[in-house]
Amino acid sequence: MSLSAPDLRPVASSINSVSLYQRWMQIPPSQRIFAAAFTGILAYGGMKITDYFTEQGEIEREAQALLLKEHQKINQEVRRKE
Repeated sequence: MSLSAPDLRPVASSINSVSLYQRWMQIPPSQRIFAAAFTGILAYGGMKITDYFTEQGEIEREAQALLLKEHQKINQEVRRKE
């Protein structure tokens, strides 16, 4: 069994008149399974990357907030001593 890419030349010539579903259905079922799995893996990976950068942003914001609090405390102490 060969897992070569399906021939999409007829689809490419009439791309405006063919729906995504129709193009999907032109792919043989055995290859659709692999295409769906690959798409799912890409989506999951993209979600995990987004989660990572969101978490890093939250950590950075928390660190900046703590640093700001420390600077405010230092400024208050300096003002009290004056």
